[in-house]
Amino acid sequence: MIKRHICFVALFLGLVAGLEVGTNSPCAKKCLDDPNKGNPSWSNASTTFGPDVACIDADYVGKNATKVGKKFADCQTCMQSSGWEDSDSGERDTTWFLFNNRGAADYCIFGRFAEESNKDISSTEPYKQCFSACNPIYAASDYRIKSDPERYDYCDSNGNYTDRAQSCIKCLYNGKGLTILGNIVATLTEMCNTKPGKNINFDEAVYNTTQIKLPASTSNTTSTPLPHVSSTSSSSGLSKGAIAGIVLGGLVAIAAVLAGILLLLRRARKRRENKTIEMPGAGPSPAVSNVPYQYAPVQEHKYAHNTEPVAATRPISELPTAGDATPAELGPTSPRYEASELGTGSPVRR
Repeated sequence: MIKRHICFVALFLGLVAGLEVGTNSPCAKKCLDDPNKGNPSWSNASTTFGPDVACIDADYVGKNATKVGKKFADCQTCMQSSGWEDSDSGERDTTWFLFNNRGAADYCIFGRFAEESNKDISSTEPYKQCFSACNPIYAASDYRIKSDPERYDYCDSNGNYTDRAQSCIKCLYNGKGLTILGNIVATLTEMCNTKPGKNINFDEAVYNTTQIKLPASTSNTTSTPLPHVSSTSSSSGLSKGAIAGIVLGGLVAIAAVLAGILLLLRRARKRRENKTIEMPGAGPSPAVSNVPYQYAPVQEHKYAHNTEPVAATRPISELPTAGDATPAELGPTSPRYEASELGTGSPVRR
């Protein structure tokens, strides 16, 4: 693991100024202040301090661009695409590209760079416009920035850096003259997502006043980050297991619906079979007896007619007719009943 003792270099090698760059890197001439005095093969030939970074767009581009801004942009752009790794020391330009960008964000927004501090930070535009919006990354921005410059520990030291940096990026992009600083913070979120080794897999113009669009992180004005898609995730849609689960769930749902319909039909049929038709106002049907019906004999009472026939005292021809006879001569006009006929319950007229 590479560890450059930057504080030590700052104290004892102060006559050599410049931005950090990989040993023997082809970008050394663009990063060292004076390549004629600095030795590119010496790992401690360069170091980055707070005053070596530029903070506002006007420092990088335009007629008022400063020497510091131009040098920072040229050096960083070279290391972004160099893919350099020294075979002896193992140093990579990727490490110092990350380190210098972290130093710019920390120093320009929060006024510090490890042991360094900017006493005039409260009067700078990044601080005045976006300190509050960038506060969620305050702790992570400076985390072990000089003790472990090649590591990505800052990405998870205080929450998810990519998520927490979105409000800061949005503010810098919406601010006045802070687009390049917004690009730098967006680049730091991209490097958290991809954690590049030897090569940095994007070629966006970071040090230009156009907002960059990086593949893995959300570097636009929205505050919701896009999820990082790993290389092992499928891009062809649902997996076979997911499709099988959906089909199985559909079959179970259909079976449940059919079972419910059959149950309802069975209940309806049972109700129809058990339903009895009742007449309005009628009471309950009398119980049916299996004992055969028997007629009881009619008891003879005192008013029963005489069963003996009345003997005729005159021939029929001598009897008076209905037109000539008196009622007394005609005799009783009521019909007579035999006793045996009374017992049948049916009247027989004689």
